[in-house]
Amino acid sequence: EDYTDCGGVSGLNPSLWSIIGIQCVLLWLLSGSRHHQL
Repeated sequence: EDYTDCGGVSGLNPSLWSIIGIQCVLLWLLSGSRHHQL
């Protein structure tokens, strides 16, 4: 399967995507904890 039509997204490192995903989740958890103090 060729994903080169996705605007060069496949050119990024899978590890880089995982790091970005983890950072996004952490930011989401931090913002959620501010609204809903556990």
